[in-house]
Amino acid sequence: MTNEQQAVALQEKLEFYFVGLVFTLLGLSVQTFVRDRTDPWHYFDLLGWLFLFCSGLSGLLRLETMFKHFKFHARKDQVEAMRTALNKRGQLEAAQELVGVRTERSDLASLVALTESEIATAEKWIAKNQRVQTFSYHLAKWAFVGGLLALFVSRSFPVVWK
Repeated sequence: MTNEQQAVALQEKLEFYFVGLVFTLLGLSVQTFVRDRTDPWHYFDLLGWLFLFCSGLSGLLRLETMFKHFKFHARKDQVEAMRTALNKRGQLEAAQELVGVRTERSDLASLVALTESEIATAEKWIAKNQRVQTFSYHLAKWAFVGGLLALFVSRSFPVVWK
């Protein structure tokens, strides 16, 4: 296993762990909520729940886009390999025509153009997916921090200021 493959595997594990952690904290904070509190700090519980929920959903979106990211990179690699094979075939046919061995010409130009179109589509989608991944990463990270801070304020300040 190469270093890059190990890094990807660790990143995937971290993503799953993070989403599980966020939803676990959300569930625990909802279960330990005291309903008969009259202080204004309980609004921070609601804010923390909202932030943790947004962080969890953003993490799930990130997991989905990560799968699509790998899928489109694999597709792009396959099409690039096809394009390379077609270009080699075209060079071989050109060389055969030069020596007069081959008389008929296959329509490789249209196939190469088709692979170029497929590669461009995949690259366009990869760029779009990268923007979604970056946005969901930052949203998940900062919503998680905001949720933790809101829950910290909600649970600790009423005890400290009594």
